[in-house]
Parts: sequence; structure tokens; C-alpha cells
Amino acid sequence: MTREERTVFLAVLVPIVFGAIMLFEKGAFILPFPLNEFIFLLVSILFAIRVGKHFRILSIFSTAYAVFNLLSTEFFWSFFITEVNLYELIEGGTLDLIKLLSAVLLTIWAGITLIKVKDYFSSALFVLFFVLYSSAMIFQLPPLEVLASLIPFASYLKYKDHFPYHLLWLLLSILTMMKLVMLSFSV
Repeated sequence: MTREERTVFLAVLVPIVFGAIMLFEKGAFILPFPLNEFIFLLVSILFAIRVGKHFRILSIFSTAYAVFNLLSTEFFWSFFITEVNLYELIEGGTLDLIKLLSAVLLTIWAGITLIKVKDYFSSALFVLFFVLYSSAMIFQLPPLEVLASLIPFASYLKYKDHFPYHLLWLLLSILTMMKLVMLSFSV
């Protein structure tokens, strides 16, 4: 197991262990999904430090996406501003604008990952990613977001040069799935 695989494994294992501890203490399995964006940012930074010199562009866009994705959450801002200011921030549309920017960065990152010169299959994978991710954002369907993020991960089966950044896509899909599961059971 490589360092990057261990890093992703630990990033997935920590919330699961936290959920198991909550199960024994409180009687309910609770994943700390508000921390998912922070976990993804931390792993993206670790990837950028470890393999960034070989994958400079991928490192820049994955880390930029992680930063803006974290900045688009109410949970992050709740530590820094008052409740009234947080409400104004949400109502003003600033968080939506930041979320849109993070979606654009994710799409660019997927394009850089998937599109290969003179390879129509990779272009078709990107189009599929774009359609699924756009549909997820427009129609508010998180399962499509999970499927979209699995496409760059699965592309590793054909394109071995995606290693190790395909693992970040796997982590993104797992964290999104954890959040989806926790939010669907909390209603």
C-alpha cells in the first residue's frame, strides 16, 4: 500500500471510527460529515506536498477546489462570524457564489484529469462527468454528484497515469456519500 493509499484509507477510517464511538456512547451511528470538506482539504494538501512536483496542475486545481469547497460551507464560517452576520452571508448569496466557483474548479480539475489528446473515450468520460455533475448541481441530486466523482476514479482502469490522483476522486465520492447518508437519515 502506497503512502497516498494509506492517507486516503485513514481519511475514510477516521470518520467511521468516530461514528463507531458515537454508536457505543450515544446509541446512534453518527458520521462527522461537517468535517468532510476539511478532511478533503487536508488530504489534498498532503497530496500536493508529496507528489505535487510531478502533478503540478492537478495539485493546484485539487487544492483550489478543496479550499473553495471549504469556504462555501456555513459550518466553516460559523467559527469566525456571529450568527447574524452568518445569516447575512447566506442570504446575500456569497456562499452560493463561492460554491459555484468551487464547482467550476472541480470541472476544470476533471477536464485536466480526463481529457487526453486524440482520445475520444476520455473526452466522452469528461462529457459524462460534466452532464452528471451539472445535473447534480441544477436538480440538487447528490447521488449524481457521487457518480460523477467516481468517473475520474474509474478512469484509472484505462489510464494508469492518473495514479495517485484518482484516489482523491475516490475520497471525494466516499465523503460525499457519507454526507448524503447522514443527511438522508436525519430527516
